[in-house]
Amino acid sequence: MAWGVVCGLAAAVAWSAANVTIRGAPARLGTAGGLFWAQFAGGTVAALAALLVEGLPTLPGARAAAFLAVAAVGAVLAYGGLFAALHRGPVAVCAPIISAWSAVSVAIAWALGEDPGTTALVATALVLAGNVLLTRSSAAGGGSGTQPSRRALLAALASAAGFGVMVPAVDVVAGDVGRIWAVPWIWATQWALALPLLRLFGRVPRLPRGRTELARVALPGICEATGFVAASIGLGLAPLAAVAPASSLSTGITVILGVVVLRERLTLLASLGAAAASTGIVLVAAA
Repeated sequence: MAWGVVCGLAAAVAWSAANVTIRGAPARLGTAGGLFWAQFAGGTVAALAALLVEGLPTLPGARAAAFLAVAAVGAVLAYGGLFAALHRGPVAVCAPIISAWSAVSVAIAWALGEDPGTTALVATALVLAGNVLLTRSSAAGGGSGTQPSRRALLAALASAAGFGVMVPAVDVVAGDVGRIWAVPWIWATQWALALPLLRLFGRVPRLPRGRTELARVALPGICEATGFVAASIGLGLAPLAAVAPASSLSTGITVILGVVVLRERLTLLASLGAAAASTGIVLVAAA
């Protein structure tokens, strides 16, 4: 049990590191280029880890293949929005908005007649209230804070919607191919869909130039994949109820890193919103 929680915490740290290092990738190669090479590096790491932990890859069955396509479509929106939002806006504001996908899924389940429980509903209210404060603070300006652009906010909301579609589909794919193998499978399918569209619009990702550029685009992808590997191993050592709350701390850690490491200055309203959303996300995972 304890090692499962440790793996969950490791996943939280890795995902937080990915969030704060993303900005350097699209700054060098654009959103599409930065995302492509980040996921190429991260997918390679995930595939090597999957070989060691889960063995040789297997083909998904018909049902899993259908969910793989759904997950890949969601991933285009989720990761494209993630890179665009964290490139254009402060991570301390955008990360809690992106992470709201988990609370939105609870709200949808409740609207469809399911009973998620009191804790989940309270947590969802916290997340949504926090996001309202974040967006209102950003729209108002606030003078002393680091404010995201309207495009960054829209990208963050699009990313949240994409993850809301992708994550439930990932569970189905993972049941067929393995939790770690699901990552390279989904990312590869995502680019099988995205690259022809980018080629059509003349936005095919270029090769990184030099070691510095390669390191900047590879680092967030490796951190993201490491988080998935750590969470997957943790779920093999402890139940979801123990691993999920630990891994969901990534949102709060990201906010702290944004303020301390990236020196982002938040207004009081934005700070309250980030705190409420981060707390709610942990409670959603624990519900």
